[in-house]
Amino acid sequence: MSPKAAIARLCMAYAPHLRAPASVDPAKVLWALAGCESDFGAAALPRHEAAYCNIGRGRYDVTALTRQWGCAAHCSYGPWQMMFGHLVDFHPLHDALTPAFFIVRPPTTAGDLEYTVMAEHSIRCAVAMLNAVILGRQGATTLAEVAKAWNHGNWRDQFDDSAYTDRAARFYATPFPDGATAPPASQTEVHNAPAPAPPVP
Repeated sequence: MSPKAAIARLCMAYAPHLRAPASVDPAKVLWALAGCESDFGAAALPRHEAAYCNIGRGRYDVTALTRQWGCAAHCSYGPWQMMFGHLVDFHPLHDALTPAFFIVRPPTTAGDLEYTVMAEHSIRCAVAMLNAVILGRQGATTLAEVAKAWNHGNWRDQFDDSAYTDRAARFYATPFPDGATAPPASQTEVHNAPAPAPPVP
């Protein structure tokens, strides 16, 4: 199974768990974000995000995670490229979670279990965060709002993230691969944790 087919299957499987507004297709929202972040799972290895790196006087303070994990705490992970701090917040097994879990190359053979397990943990976290923060606390109602919040953190500010939201729109319109089908709904689960409190200014 190719990365693209694996991601399509997961998007369709976990779409029913996404509390998306009626104006968008939840499976295609997940699909669009994966397209923007990892070329539909083909580039899912960890990516260092300088804005989180205290060593480089980063914009975001993740001191506690940095003490425990070093620069691994400053990386985004998986097909949806979630920051490690968000994975810790929204992964149901966060106490046992390590960055090494997400250092998995795309599958080279059909049914590559290691990649599939990593990608499924990633989408569970992505859906939980979208539900709690972006669709929940922030109240996003359009694909553009969801995409901007996913990339930038908050869709309500004045930051121009049109390059990213335009890409999300193109990927949203990209068809799923031929033959992609979702597994039975009984095999999917999302840990909908409450949204963490926003940082105090």
